Amino acid sequence: MIETGTYLSAPRVAEQTNPWVGLHRPATASQAQIVIAPYAGGNASGFFSWMKEVGAEDWLDVIILQPPGRGARHREEPVSSLEAYAEQVADLLVQSQSGLPVFLMGYSMGAIVCHLVSQRLFALGAALPKGLIVAARKAPQYQRTSGGGPLTRDQILARLKRLQGTPEALLNNREMLDPYLDSISAEFHIVDNFVPRPSRSLPIPVAAISGLDDPETPLMEVFGWRQHSSAEFEAHFIEGGHFFMNSNRAEFIDLALRFIRKHKQGATP
Repeated sequence: MIETGTYLSAPRVAEQTNPWVGLHRPATASQAQIVIAPYAGGNASGFFSWMKEVGAEDWLDVIILQPPGRGARHREEPVSSLEAYAEQVADLLVQSQSGLPVFLMGYSMGAIVCHLVSQRLFALGAALPKGLIVAARKAPQYQRTSGGGPLTRDQILARLKRLQGTPEALLNNREMLDPYLDSISAEFHIVDNFVPRPSRSLPIPVAAISGLDDPETPLMEVFGWRQHSSAEFEAHFIEGGHFFMNSNRAEFIDLALRFIRKHKQGATP
């Protein structure tokens, strides 16, 4: 058991100039901040409608990360590993704080990134997030490393179709889709080749949220997140597949907000 220590405070609004900050919706009466890491092949704009709905909560700052290789950073080389991604985000959080409690939320690949960010912060002796929300992702100890090379175009398309998060019209439009395939392929590759290292349980509350019809997240592998928290753990299974963030956005947002409200004040149990 690790003793509860200090907790991470929020990046200042000025930090939006940092390229890793893709979207930032500052609150008018800030009490907490959520920093969101998107799924593989996604970018900050994929959470724009999610951010608009959360915008009704004037107590919560929202920052959505923008990794290199897509979106406004499409001319940059994608990250080389999930560890490198996490190090960059941890550095951003360490260098820019303003006093608000910070929560991390990762979707699919982003869940592993946020887990690694928390581990990185602990290793640095830095302040920790007040809570971690891991969505649409099994616990890292269940990672099945492929060890293979980059996927072919057909393999990428098949995977995107299986995950049901990309509009069919886009999948069938080569001219629109192909410019993004390199970055999508790069991120699928680093996920498929990620080798989790033994990590300690941290005093950070964890909420795991999964879709009932998601082929990527078997129930027991979602409950595996429990071993990564020496604080409170909760798991929620809601209607939808891998991209329940789109098909069941309201319930997803409600669960995330309830978790943040619960843990934003006072010491973590």
